[in-house]
Amino acid sequence: MDEKFFVDLNGNFIGTFMGTVPEGGLEVPSAPLDASQKWQNGAWSAPAEFFPPLTARQLRLGLINNSLAPAQVTAEIEAMPDGVAKETARIEWEYATSFERMHPLIGTVGAALGLDDDQIDAMWTAALSL
Repeated sequence: MDEKFFVDLNGNFIGTFMGTVPEGGLEVPSAPLDASQKWQNGAWSAPAEFFPPLTARQLRLGLINNSLAPAQVTAEIEAMPDGVAKETARIEWEYATSFERMHPLIGTVGAALGLDDDQIDAMWTAALSL
């Protein structure tokens, strides 16, 4: 039997299977190069390594260029339940000198601001030139 590759309905790689189709799985022609990739429009998205880190300046200017105030990020962090995750997010936001695209804080705050992964990727790419 040949290996078959599958993604879920959101384009996330499920795995490689022999013969049996996983429930809810959609077959794709190949596996991703990187676990961060998603199957979108018949192709894998760019791997995470194609998203270089942003400086704190680039990230904040990128937000402003997309009509999002850095204060909105602060407000979303402050709205988190009290605890270690909130304190960690606060420290990351206030003191990090660079940001990684695949860091959990980016996805969490992005979603809270109503951004999907494609929008975050586009904003990230544009901010690289700032």
